[in-house]
Amino acid sequence: MVALAACILRPVETAAEEIAVKIAIIDIKYILGNAASIKDVQTQMRAYVDAYREETEQEDLAIRNAESELARKRTIISPEAYAEERRKFEQRLIEARGKVEQRKRSLNVVQADAMRQVQAALNRVVTTIANENSLTLILSKEQTILVAKPLEITDIVLQRLDQELPSVTLATPGQ
Repeated sequence: MVALAACILRPVETAAEEIAVKIAIIDIKYILGNAASIKDVQTQMRAYVDAYREETEQEDLAIRNAESELARKRTIISPEAYAEERRKFEQRLIEARGKVEQRKRSLNVVQADAMRQVQAALNRVVTTIANENSLTLILSKEQTILVAKPLEITDIVLQRLDQELPSVTLATPGQ
């Protein structure tokens, strides 16, 4: 049994001896919270959300006014005419809800695309740093308990990411 265990473990020991392990630690949460490109995406997304919110509030006001007008007409027009007006109003509500949902979906698509661009740039930067420093293992800081400061590459990764991708051009939502 001991001989079998020695045979199984020996290839691992040989492989480890052949590869000099050089480790680095990266704080992805910190990078994603402080990267210029992420802040740029957030600013642009906030502008889109604010514009959509303003349009939605205007539509809500128009719908409330239409509802008030419909309530006023109820006693003036025939039941059949009221039913037709009510159907038109309900159709308008359905369309407004659909428009809001479409806007949410388009914002999500634009944000996801922007984040893919940031992630691709981050991957390129990390790969370049790993190659430059002959790193064989990069661990996420969130996965570690204790980290010696010289092992951290977070600051240099953030600096280079900001150089490579200082901003992201977002697609216009819905287009």
